Amino acid sequence: MARLKHIIMMTLVGLISLAGVVLAVIFAGILAALAAIGVGLMALTALFTRKPIRVTVNRAKPKREDGVLEARKNGSTWEVY
Repeated sequence: MARLKHIIMMTLVGLISLAGVVLAVIFAGILAALAAIGVGLMALTALFTRKPIRVTVNRAKPKREDGVLEARKNGSTWEVY
């Protein structure tokens, strides 16, 4: 009788652990699906909200009448070149 009881208990322990593994696999699958949906939504958002690249071309600047070619702010003062 003790042998039969031990077989039943071990079978139940095995089935419970197998159910836990099945639940973990299902949970991981749900998380993977949600992650794929999130990445897809981020890619779609990035596609529609992107801004064009700003390209600057170095070209000859026309000379100003006051002789100033460039002005840069250095702290609270302006440096004129």
